[in-house]
Amino acid sequence: MGEILFGRGWMFALTALFAALLTGGCGLGGPKQLEPVNFLAPPPALPSAPDIRTDARRAPNDDRGGALTDLKSSVDPEDSGGLLVVPSLKPEQSKEITGVSETVRENVRTPADVAEQRAEEAGGPATAPVSRTTAPAPGEYMTLGAVVVTVNTNPIYANKVLSDIAPVLKAKAREVDADTFQAVAMQEAQQQIRVLEQTELEFAAAQHNLDEHDRNLANQLTMQWRQQQITQAGGSLEQARSRSRADGRDFDDLVQEQYRVEMRRIYFQKKEFPKVQVSAADMREFYAGHEDQLFTQRAEAKFSLIKISFDASGGREQALAKITALRDRAVKGEDFAALAGNKDNNDDEALVAAKGDAFGGDWIERGAFANQQVEAEVWKLKPGQITPVIEEPTAFFIAKMVERRDGQSKSFEDATVQALIRRALEAEQFNALRDTVIGSLTREAIFFPEPPNENLGPVVEMAMQMYPIWKR
Repeated sequence: MGEILFGRGWMFALTALFAALLTGGCGLGGPKQLEPVNFLAPPPALPSAPDIRTDARRAPNDDRGGALTDLKSSVDPEDSGGLLVVPSLKPEQSKEITGVSETVRENVRTPADVAEQRAEEAGGPATAPVSRTTAPAPGEYMTLGAVVVTVNTNPIYANKVLSDIAPVLKAKAREVDADTFQAVAMQEAQQQIRVLEQTELEFAAAQHNLDEHDRNLANQLTMQWRQQQITQAGGSLEQARSRSRADGRDFDDLVQEQYRVEMRRIYFQKKEFPKVQVSAADMREFYAGHEDQLFTQRAEAKFSLIKISFDASGGREQALAKITALRDRAVKGEDFAALAGNKDNNDDEALVAAKGDAFGGDWIERGAFANQQVEAEVWKLKPGQITPVIEEPTAFFIAKMVERRDGQSKSFEDATVQALIRRALEAEQFNALRDTVIGSLTREAIFFPEPPNENLGPVVEMAMQMYPIWKR
């Protein structure tokens, strides 16, 4: 189950990360002191988590502790094994809070974040920014408080499931009819319930296995996150609450959810991440297998195009004379875009509208242009040059190279490449270990009703209540 739900789509994330590698509150009354929030509670009595079997290469690390040691602010994250140094919650604190590795942070997230990430990886509606502003606030649904499933006596409520998937459903509602939307809502609800079930199991394991120091660290990280939200909202707690209400969420619920995330992250950082080992051989093998896909910048170009068809000109000879004259004018310095954007000089309406820009002025990878004869001639040019007249069976073309970027590969020795590969392999190993943990926890858990027989009805009913609003 874990592999399906929480597989991070590491190839998707890896491509995005590679692209990235290339290219305080002050209300009216002055600074406001945050009231202390205590998230610490005695952990419930749970059975010990079973031992996780690992392969021979990782065996010596099975018992190695993963303590989260406090680091000084001068420590370089790259020299600390990927651990982040997080600023203190208050200026008077002399000790800084140490966070978890980026691999754990990226792969252990809130259920709502997982829902949106799932949609992004599927190329779904969440790839565009989606506001929650039309999602109802807690308690506003006609169906209220229905339990879809209990996990070790902890209920998962229908309105929580819908709140997490609301941005995805809102975007989908604009695209489909009511029957299709209902099917989508059921599918999303089923997947999100699995996510929430897994989250409950992980949090319970964290409560059982983490000590007071770890829980204090989770509390501090949560308070830091809380302060960040207040600052982003304008500097006051009330503004943060108001902002959350506008998004259909309760601020205190979000803080509690963040605490659960921090507990789960610390648990996996201590108990599982130390077992992750990435060797130089692993990294070289990954590079060899993905060099062309991930570490090569393909040649790209922007070019403008003019088309003169035989039929529109009254025959081949007339078309040839017309495009030859146009080419002569462009070569002598007349603006190519102005020529291409004149309907009397260009027989392709789309090119006229775009002033000749092929692909709307976007970069085109070498080999991607459909007209192979134009493609071949364009790549012979330097920026500013114009092709000879290109003949096709029914038309003539001329093109001007506007910009070009020649392809290049990043070497394995590049530090950013190695960092990227390490992160990808760490994520792959970490998620495999996490899946094993979840499998063991699931086998020992008590579900009612047992999956896949959860009570989906209330979630789908509430989604259908919102469909007319989201449709608008």
